[in-house]
Amino acid sequence: MDREASTEATPSRPFRIGEWTVKPATNSLIRNGEEVSIEPRLMRLLNYFVANAEVVISRERIVSEIWPDQHVAEEGVAVAVYELRKALGDNARDPRYIKTIRKAGFQLIAPIDEADQSGEGSKPNVAPTTLKARELPRWLLPALSVVLIIGFANRFLSEPASIVPTIAVMPFAYMAEDTEQTYFAAGLTEDLINDLALSSHVRVLPRRSVLRFADSTQGPREIGAELGVSLCIEGAVQVVEGHVLVTVQIVDTQNEKHVWAGRYEKEIRDFFRIRKEVAFDLVRYFSGDTSDVSPATAGNRSPDVYHSYLKGRYFLNKGTAQSAEKAITYFTFAVRMDSDYAEAYAGLAEAYAFFGPNLHLPFEESRQLAAAHARKALELDPRIADAHFALAATYFQREWRWQEAGNAFRSGLALHPTHVLGLTRYGLFLAASGQLDQGLAQLRDAAYLDPLAIDVTFALGLAHLLHNDRATAREFFARTVELEPEHMDAQLWLLLAKHEGPSAAQLVEDFKAHALSFQGNSDVALQFRAIHEALEGLLDPTNSVFTDDGLENVSQVTLAAVFYQAGHKEQAFSLLARAFAARDDLLVFADLLPQLQGIPDEQAPWRTVQQNK
Repeated sequence: MDREASTEATPSRPFRIGEWTVKPATNSLIRNGEEVSIEPRLMRLLNYFVANAEVVISRERIVSEIWPDQHVAEEGVAVAVYELRKALGDNARDPRYIKTIRKAGFQLIAPIDEADQSGEGSKPNVAPTTLKARELPRWLLPALSVVLIIGFANRFLSEPASIVPTIAVMPFAYMAEDTEQTYFAAGLTEDLINDLALSSHVRVLPRRSVLRFADSTQGPREIGAELGVSLCIEGAVQVVEGHVLVTVQIVDTQNEKHVWAGRYEKEIRDFFRIRKEVAFDLVRYFSGDTSDVSPATAGNRSPDVYHSYLKGRYFLNKGTAQSAEKAITYFTFAVRMDSDYAEAYAGLAEAYAFFGPNLHLPFEESRQLAAAHARKALELDPRIADAHFALAATYFQREWRWQEAGNAFRSGLALHPTHVLGLTRYGLFLAASGQLDQGLAQLRDAAYLDPLAIDVTFALGLAHLLHNDRATAREFFARTVELEPEHMDAQLWLLLAKHEGPSAAQLVEDFKAHALSFQGNSDVALQFRAIHEALEGLLDPTNSVFTDDGLENVSQVTLAAVFYQAGHKEQAFSLLARAFAARDDLLVFADLLPQLQGIPDEQAPWRTVQQNK
């Protein structure tokens, strides 16, 4: 049925939608005698869908009609729709209530009817389920935690066990002139996110989702609307005369009121204890106990060891090979001084797993180091999601052990279902395994959580390319380049995705035009000029002169696709051989990429190794 979206007043009387009786006045849903409370913003969204049943409503229309006075990004609409689906027990892949219409918006597809006179459907009224887990029966908490964690991670549950608040831990401010110690605030922010992510009683946004607000002047209401969260945790760290002072507040983003606050002060050598106390207090606030805090968090560390770990995390989070090398130095010091430091072993595993090819280490050495450190971390504390993801990445892209990789990814997501990098890598794993639709679903979940993450936008471009959806792939590669102009792999795939088949002359012309479009001697300009010269036969893409222009950090599979499409097959085969020797991250996709079809078996040694996938 085609009709315009309505701007009429939304329903105020109870009504039925699908299996649910909805009571707008109390922001509650009733089904089979259970009443569940939802946030007012979700009720407004549901009411708007009901007032416009069967109409396809764009994200822009939702923002303008429901939140006209608030700054809400389109990604915030996606998060709100996701949370409403979860409350209704709906599933985006097999919708019964809200259907996503690609590139158009959303449509309510569930049947709507009037409720009976009591407004409670055919079941007796019961007390609503609240957002505070501490008000649930104590005996129910362990079982409820398992259901919530596994259900969210696998997206298989058709009903929500309860509705939990979505929170954002904002970057803690560092109130001191000594910028050498900013890692205190950065480390505390990340630690609290990780601790709260283990709790089944809150949904916490990942670190990268909030980083862009580090120096923002926006207030809690604006931030909450943009991120789609009901609560923000704010804080500050101040170091004065050998003492550390930490202040923490929980802010309701709807009314900007503080609902909880804490103040902590200790000598700088006891900073680890402050972190432990803040984590315990916050987890206790949301869940009523601290059973969700990992054992490692509750222990004591030497100040020097803990500070070295914080510095390691600080540099690892910068996301470059150079900073990863610094991180390895600090993590190594931490585990040498404290051989039971699980989180430091996990940091080493991440550094070797994700940056190994760029650390100038032999493939076998970086693979072994990543796997050994991940296993050590999990031996000490099996609840460290980062260690599961590092081990999964090693199985997936270094050892090609598909079954073990899938198990490790799922274990990590069961512990940390909103881990953006974990969702992204798992999505790519599914895509490489031939499960393209399931992989795209995981990647979209990652994009909902962190729409500005270049890892996510690039992965979505790659997945759509595997689907042979070149137009959508170009959109995501272009978005990646917009966010990070020096992302050379995205630049190259953006050009490659334009070509439907081998068109050597046109491809060379495109590279020439692209190379000439860059002014000066930026890294991207030098790289494009080097590729163009190699395509013209002036450079050998496998020698050091070529890689000296910075192309050693570009995927050899990407470069092979460029030369294969340009008709330089011998150079492409040489690049693929190098990719195989180094276990290039993208080699798992080589046989699925449209730009590398037709590679003969004798030039594809990876096929024999990958047969067990």
